[in-house]
Amino acid sequence: MEWDFAARLDRARLWRGWSQTELAKRAGMHFTQVHKLLHEHNPRARIGTLRQLAQALGVSGDYLLGLSDEMDPKPLPLPAEGREESPPSATARMVGA
Repeated sequence: MEWDFAARLDRARLWRGWSQTELAKRAGMHFTQVHKLLHEHNPRARIGTLRQLAQALGVSGDYLLGLSDEMDPKPLPLPAEGREESPPSATARMVGA
């Protein structure tokens, strides 16, 4: 598979069945960051952003970076019953594309 970050990110997002809004929420990012990464001709992202996206999607960072053609999907952890998921940390919210 040819390396196309936006296509790989979108493939992983669709594999999870998530909207762009859902991906942004789960990665602790703003919707516009995700939208830009998916729709700009030459998207640019910080390594922290790539890490957030890979962790949220449960895919390998190598896949998103085009170093592997294997998505390596991992099951996502379920939130503990009776507890709400904690909001993303201030550091996670500050990381941007």
